[in-house]
Amino acid sequence: MHPAAGPGRALRAVVVAAVCVGCSLSAHVMAGGAAASHPMLFGTWLAVAAVAFALSGRPWTFGRLLAVLGGGQLVLHPLFDATGAPSASGSPAMPLAHLAASLLLAVLLAHGDRALWRLCALILALLRPLAS
Repeated sequence: MHPAAGPGRALRAVVVAAVCVGCSLSAHVMAGGAAASHPMLFGTWLAVAAVAFALSGRPWTFGRLLAVLGGGQLVLHPLFDATGAPSASGSPAMPLAHLAASLLLAVLLAHGDRALWRLCALILALLRPLAS
């Protein structure tokens, strides 16, 4: 399995999308907003997964992950507000909480992605002598 192709690429995109949508929804509900419907969650996850898949043909960097996660927060927060009970989004702490979550998750996902690429390279290096 190569992380930039086929199932590896899809898996990496699915994880980024799940983290992005999950973080947005969790923050929305913790701020007093209503949980989004299942169709809404699936639709938003699918849209974020499509963007993440398009960008996951090479290793994730902190900057690209921050753009996807931060951009996702900017789009999903008002979308969840518009489709259910609004959250306490008027608070000045809300944008800071979104920024902090995006920064932390971008760091964690970037490290995890680097580890996955290294693991795949190691496995391929170990299997190469067996193939010849």
